[in-house]
Amino acid sequence: MDMEFFNDIKNHSHLFTKSEGEVCPKCDSFAFENDICETCHFDGNISVLGEPLGEKSFYSMKENFFLSLSRLEREHPKMFLEDSRFKQYLNRTKLRYNDLLDFFYSVESHSSENRALYLQELRDTIVELMSFGVEEREIWNPLNRRNVDNQSLFNRIKEVITEYNLEKASIKKLSLSYKFGGIISIGTILLSLMMVTVLMCLSYSFLTYSKFYN
Repeated sequence: MDMEFFNDIKNHSHLFTKSEGEVCPKCDSFAFENDICETCHFDGNISVLGEPLGEKSFYSMKENFFLSLSRLEREHPKMFLEDSRFKQYLNRTKLRYNDLLDFFYSVESHSSENRALYLQELRDTIVELMSFGVEEREIWNPLNRRNVDNQSLFNRIKEVITEYNLEKASIKKLSLSYKFGGIISIGTILLSLMMVTVLMCLSYSFLTYSKFYN
């Protein structure tokens, strides 16, 4: 018997006898020991989410971003959505959203004492994404790509999206019904402006037609 070969197999037997729970969650390699992957160097001992409300959280990321903005940018962020800084912030928020989803699809989330805090962060992250114009289908895409069903998480996200849309519609309706001096509403003013614009266009067309044929 080749003892060198036998000893080599013995010393590396852990690579061939890994249970399903000892596979690297990042690259599916069996070379995963003590929560560290020898293939992709993933370290399971380091929390991707970090501490609730910590440096890696959505809240810290948002605070640092808004502190870097001017007063005009903070008050009217939608005017600067094409700015590279805003795009970078939006992409980082999307990554955080995906990290939170990974957590809620993991086994550890069921026994985590911070589950409620991360669930609140997930809600606030979704609201932030939608307030920046991210379409609803983009919110659902990361969930649709996962094969594991998580109905409770699905329902929670659906509630957040519904609440946001209802609040947005309510604010829009309220702003249109606001009355200047308690007399004329914004909706009435807009309708009047539209009618005036239409009349002006018709008058211009009529004058142009009369001048051309007279």
